Amino acid sequence: MRHNTLTVTALLALLLSRAADAQTISGSINGTVVDATQSAIPGATLTLTNTQTGETRQLTSSSQGFFNFTDVSRGEYALRISAQGFRELTIGSLTLTVGQQMTVHPAMDVGSVSESIEVQGTPPPVTTSTGTVSQLVDSKRIEQLPLNGRNALQLIALLPGVVPAGNAGQMGATQATFSTAGGRNIDMNFSLDGGNNMNAFYSIANEYPNPDALQEFSATTRNYSAAFGRGSSGVTAVTRSGTNSFHGTLFEFLRNTNLDSRPFFATKRSEFKRNQYGGTFGGPVIRNKLFFFGSYQATKARGTPGDIRYRTLSAAERSGNFSGQKVINDPDNPGLTFPGNIIPSSRIRPFATTFLSTYLPAANSGADFFQFAPIGQKLDQNQFIVKVDYSLRENDKVTFRYFLNDVPQVINASSVGPDWLADFPTRFQNWTLGEDHLFSPTMINSLRVTYVRSAFGQIARKDFSLTGIGLPVSLANINTGFGLTAQSTLAISGFVSADTGYPTRDIMPTHHITDTLSWIKGRNSLAFGFELYRNRVNELQNWLSGGSMSFTGFASGNAAADLLLGKFNSYRQVTGLTSRLRQNLPSLFVQDDVRLTRRLTLNIGLRWEPYLGYVSENNQLMLLAPGRQSTFMPKAPVGLLFAGDEGVSASVVGSRWNNFGPRLGLAWDPRGDGKTSVRAGFGAYYVPLTRGISLNRFTLIQPFTTDLTVLGADAYNIFARPPFNGVSPFPRPYAGNLDALRAADFVATANETTFGLPFKTQADYQWSLSIQQALGANAAIEVNYIGSSSSHLFTSVEANPAVYIPEQSSVSNTQARRRYPNIGQINNALSILSANYNSLQLVVNKRYSGGFTVLGSYTFSKALGIGSASAGEGSNGPRNPYDYRSDYGPLSLDRTHNFVTSALWDLPWGGKGSSKLQRYTIGGWQLSTIANAISGSPLTVRSGIDNSLTGIGGDTADLIGDWRVDGGRNKSAQMAAWFNTAAFKTNAVGTFGQTGIGWLRGPGGWNIDLGVLKTAPITESKRIEFRTSFYNLFNHPNLGNPNTTVLNATFGRITSMSNNPRVIEFGLKFAF
Repeated sequence: MRHNTLTVTALLALLLSRAADAQTISGSINGTVVDATQSAIPGATLTLTNTQTGETRQLTSSSQGFFNFTDVSRGEYALRISAQGFRELTIGSLTLTVGQQMTVHPAMDVGSVSESIEVQGTPPPVTTSTGTVSQLVDSKRIEQLPLNGRNALQLIALLPGVVPAGNAGQMGATQATFSTAGGRNIDMNFSLDGGNNMNAFYSIANEYPNPDALQEFSATTRNYSAAFGRGSSGVTAVTRSGTNSFHGTLFEFLRNTNLDSRPFFATKRSEFKRNQYGGTFGGPVIRNKLFFFGSYQATKARGTPGDIRYRTLSAAERSGNFSGQKVINDPDNPGLTFPGNIIPSSRIRPFATTFLSTYLPAANSGADFFQFAPIGQKLDQNQFIVKVDYSLRENDKVTFRYFLNDVPQVINASSVGPDWLADFPTRFQNWTLGEDHLFSPTMINSLRVTYVRSAFGQIARKDFSLTGIGLPVSLANINTGFGLTAQSTLAISGFVSADTGYPTRDIMPTHHITDTLSWIKGRNSLAFGFELYRNRVNELQNWLSGGSMSFTGFASGNAAADLLLGKFNSYRQVTGLTSRLRQNLPSLFVQDDVRLTRRLTLNIGLRWEPYLGYVSENNQLMLLAPGRQSTFMPKAPVGLLFAGDEGVSASVVGSRWNNFGPRLGLAWDPRGDGKTSVRAGFGAYYVPLTRGISLNRFTLIQPFTTDLTVLGADAYNIFARPPFNGVSPFPRPYAGNLDALRAADFVATANETTFGLPFKTQADYQWSLSIQQALGANAAIEVNYIGSSSSHLFTSVEANPAVYIPEQSSVSNTQARRRYPNIGQINNALSILSANYNSLQLVVNKRYSGGFTVLGSYTFSKALGIGSASAGEGSNGPRNPYDYRSDYGPLSLDRTHNFVTSALWDLPWGGKGSSKLQRYTIGGWQLSTIANAISGSPLTVRSGIDNSLTGIGGDTADLIGDWRVDGGRNKSAQMAAWFNTAAFKTNAVGTFGQTGIGWLRGPGGWNIDLGVLKTAPITESKRIEFRTSFYNLFNHPNLGNPNTTVLNATFGRITSMSNNPRVIEFGLKFAF
């Protein structure tokens, strides 16, 4: 309580002092006023005018001639400078981008004030006032580069040090995620108009507005300002605003099956149609005072451009004939095999026959693969945005923006066939209210209040259950609200997983408040900050409530044979889940950018970012504390405590109050002309534990939920072994209230998910060294060294492994050999992992001028560590609970080489001096492109069987030969065997495997997209744009990763592509 009181007092004090922010979108324009001899001119009057809105601000240069306009909104500006004895100087056409710290170099000539000089142009794209490493993606790139799906967030991949980290999210509410300079995909910050734009569940980006509604965004690789919390990388985006002129667009983008190429393995094109249409409109309500902007986009999509392909059972395999394959063992007669590798029909179980004949289709792509187009998928998206900017008075500006993204959709819940569908309604809302107040020419305050609400759910359409195929499964109790049903799955390793989908209903509101006070004092640019997140998660799920059965080959050596024989490797069933979580995350900062000399700037900051964990209703959180008995839940097994127990905090993990992150940046302009810079920086950052990465910590907890796993048994007698002795513990009625829960019995051998102590916040230490050199007025080359070291990364470790006893251990006696035999798996959360990253980056950037712009980069990097690079838990944990350091190796985000470039080129024909006919025919053409090439990801060869006999799984294979194959092979040979599979075997019994993590490398890939744009002018202010975009221009298939599980039927084979075939899109836009 004392800590909470101190925190509230500190926050109130800071708010009363009008301090600070974290996701700033404004920039600054600074410099030193000098004369022809480079001597400082003190007392000069500087007037900054926004040429689009008429807004003006005024400053006086300091005794050293220094000036700094802080908290300046992005836009077009003119800077007028006057001083006694000098001719008035006006610098026009200054384009300030989001978050930019622009340094100008005004040199005044001696003369009368009545005389004036006007110069044009923004300084070269060289940063000389901060150590921050970032890259702007301007409106021209956002609007005119070929963007598949019109999702501007894809453009993050154009930046140096960024690699795709896959999709994250849940059951279709997914978003493309990225790793920036070695960080996990959850380490990035995403803001919109200065407010939060993140999914509180997974700590990833929510969707951004359509490209016509976005002005620009800045992507930061290293940010050494203490104003930014969590990781140092992030995206700061700004929506368009109205100006003193009316502007707008009407657009439509069309994709059709007839324009697409067929998928690599398919004999015909996939059915896919998409239509995106809408418009924007903005302008003045009251000139120079009140402005508005609005946008609407609808997306209608049916099907998908890519196919789904998987290994199915051949006709022979369905009848039990596995001749020509690895030897099939007879699990009922240890040491014996089936003659001829054929399972007698009398041994094939009825449920398997029913499943195969009713649900699993026969091969249609080669002898043993099934391929289909998910034509049942459907998307009907409506996106709406409105924004108002109002100048209350000369020193007060208010802005409000509301963004709605409504996405009802039908998705493929399973890869079995096109009719395995589920409804997935999603609605995202985000509004931000901001106020900027100018106390004086040197003091300004910026306040932002944001509310984000994400709501989604999933309801299965497919009628499939384990009971329906004849298995004696008792349904667990489920949540019945919102139309939720039970989930059943049946997985055959190396083949397919039949799944009805993830029945859920989630509502996640987040409040975000920031306030920033900026103060210029002599050569010091000071900022003081406050930020608060209030996260809420309300969740209902019926995950695996109908039972989940997995066949891996553990019994016979072949997963399909195990299915026919009815010998499952694992069976899991869970009662309905309910979770209601609350979390507050406050932070404070102070920042000082010191202009030590005209050429040298020092950035110094300190951020205090305490971690306050999630708290749950009914104290639905569990702590692993060996030897202690819970008094809050007196019937709980020894060693399991709850949030309500004495000495256990409400969040179980406690609070971390000592998270202080120092920041230090340096920027040096060696010549003082703004054309060369040497920059460096270091910072410490703290990344809070998210709801998504600790997914099960708040749900899979007895007695609130019962989660049971049975290993190695017969499908018709799942609960044969003690303590159940043939009687299913399901259904298990939900007690309903806390008193009843506390009196409830605990089911023996049920799984538990716990937190372990001590728990620390993820700490990232990041540094960089950068050299920039201007190439003319509009281009620059940049060389960066980027490095980082991370500690206390979250993972899950099995705290209740089965103890291996030589010659006395088997899968069937796993439970009896556990440390705590009356408890099943204990998935214990610990902050024990580490990672490091080092890279060299080469960047060429030419902003748009002369009809051409290009941004290209090459990154050479190495990312090493323990554990996954993405948000997740469970299977991402260490395979060996006694020595997790043995999993040290290349992270999944590690890409040795990464080249990416984007360019726009206005073809130089039909311009000024051309006839009207020439302008309409050969004039107005533009080419745009995005090209990339990237190395393959690390691969780990797994056994596919729990030979360590710990009940964990994830054992790696043993190496018995040379895994390498001859180079120069054609694509077909590479797909048939990416590596020498004979070099690997399942690990020896009682071991975790000889090979380590990331031993092999998957295929790399490359892609080129092309856009062709024709602009036809109607009048001086009106035009029509005709656009054709070619995604995967050369229809080049990039190989997917091979299967890396020894017991898998497709071990070593590549059965899919990692990219879609060529797609052509037409677009039409009217702009005025």
